[in-house]
Amino acid sequence: MTYSAWLAQTARKEFTIRAGLAAVGEFEREHGALTAAELAEASSWAEHAVERAGRVAAPHSA
Repeated sequence: MTYSAWLAQTARKEFTIRAGLAAVGEFEREHGALTAAELAEASSWAEHAVERAGRVAAPHSA
């Protein structure tokens, strides 16, 4: 991967994270802060999503 490709990929990830955080902030302003249970559920979902992404991205050996 070239440096410019890596930089573009990193920037996309950063913008995605920032957009997600802004969306959560907007949701909380409209509906109140997320509860501890909701945060725990979101954390669990995110952990499993990362695990699934790792399995999908892993190279397949023949």
